[in-house]
Order: sequence, then C-alpha cells, then structure tokens
Amino acid sequence: MVKQIHKRTPQEKEKIILDIKKLGVTIGCKKYGISKTQYYNWLNRYVASGL
Repeated sequence: MVKQIHKRTPQEKEKIILDIKKLGVTIGCKKYGISKTQYYNWLNRYVASGL
C-alpha cells in the first residue's frame, strides 16, 4: 500500500500545530497522520517565522 502525500497549506499547518499543542504530541500526530519529526519541523518553522 502506498501512502498518499497530502500537501498542506500554511493555514492547515497552523491549525494542526495548535491542535496538537492541546491534544499532546503523540495523540495529535496520530490523529493527523504525521510523524513527530514532521510536527517538530513545522513547529520550529512556525515559531521562527510563522510558517
């Protein structure tokens, strides 16, 4: 089975980041189907420059 790639907009990423902060990293990443590494990459970019 091939995993589909979904390119998310900056607005979607911001919403996901904020939701994961509420849910917790493990549960939030599972909910959105992203890895913890991807989440932390997005978070670092968000903090540095607002995505």
